[in-house]
Amino acid sequence: MEELLRERKLRFVCCTSTLLQGMNLPARNIFVEDPKKGLGNPMNKGDFWNLVGRAGRLSQEFLGNVFCIHGKDWVSDVTSDRLATLKSAFQVAINERTAELLQAIKEPPVSSESKESSWAERAYASIYADFISSGKRLTDSLNQTTKDQFLQIDMLSANFKRTLPDEIFVNNFYVHPARLELLAAYLRRQAELQLWVPVNPYAPGSYELLLRIFQLIEELLIRSGTQAFSYHTRLAHQWMRGTSLKELVANKIEWSKTKPEPGPINTAIRDLFHDLEDELRYKYVKYTRLYTDVLRPVLIERGLPKIAETLIPLHLFLEYGAANVTLINLMAIGMSRTSGLLFKSFLSLPDNLGTSECQGYLERVNIDLSSLPAICKAEIRRLRRTRVSG
Repeated sequence: MEELLRERKLRFVCCTSTLLQGMNLPARNIFVEDPKKGLGNPMNKGDFWNLVGRAGRLSQEFLGNVFCIHGKDWVSDVTSDRLATLKSAFQVAINERTAELLQAIKEPPVSSESKESSWAERAYASIYADFISSGKRLTDSLNQTTKDQFLQIDMLSANFKRTLPDEIFVNNFYVHPARLELLAAYLRRQAELQLWVPVNPYAPGSYELLLRIFQLIEELLIRSGTQAFSYHTRLAHQWMRGTSLKELVANKIEWSKTKPEPGPINTAIRDLFHDLEDELRYKYVKYTRLYTDVLRPVLIERGLPKIAETLIPLHLFLEYGAANVTLINLMAIGMSRTSGLLFKSFLSLPDNLGTSECQGYLERVNIDLSSLPAICKAEIRRLRRTRVSG
């Protein structure tokens, strides 16, 4: 759709607020009937003016028009003043919700993903990271009304018994430091620590190992109380092994048909993209990085420095949806995951190409003689640094 609109083969596009998600769809005129996003949530001013910015993009159109159609009552007038008051979530946490923050520090929330208290956990993780990296204390603040509570927080930070290197707390400033130590303690108790070292998703036994790691992350960190980690493990394993979106969508639709009351296909597809973006590429990227950060010093303590030095970047594999260097580097130079998979397969590229080598193949391939889809060919043309016939 994006390519057809860019080439002016489409004159009109009727769509939802997907435009807000960063798709590059320049248009001369935009008509807005009911400013909502997601599953019926009202847009705020920032969302609306971001959408407005899609009309008349630089180098595409000199100017653009936005027509607001008031066929329905709008929840709020987002067309008024563009300015909106912004408040620092961290400043709100320490200055306006200090008592709640202090309680969360003393007794960490059950789950680091709790909707009610995750703000407090993130705030304290940041406070503690600043404390051990630069010695910054809350009592250095000029806020006198919360000075006693600030003093208690500073004392809790100073008295916290840590066994892990300081940089681990600094790099993972979104999780209560007690959770990091809890994970380290668990790993130290393992007689066969090598059995907890992640392996490449293509290796034998990789799925079973990933399942154990995801289950541990669930039990010690996320603590949702569900078995969702089992499904996320299977999806993550397929995703990192390069399974195409087309196949993942087909699998999701087939699975949804096995339910007692299967829902609409579009719901199944929307759920899949939520699982990929919000669960795998956000939540599990965060926690697998944390996991390897904690595992590394524990391996060194156990006298296994070589294994510690060669830990695979599991979080990077999840982020890119790839577990070989070539595919990751194709995406690093700007190719989409889908086109990268097709391009690598078409040329039977080895798994260890650097970015310059990937760019070289991109420049030299004669795409007119290839069976690559048109959208993939268009990507290649845009990414080429030199003009090559074909």
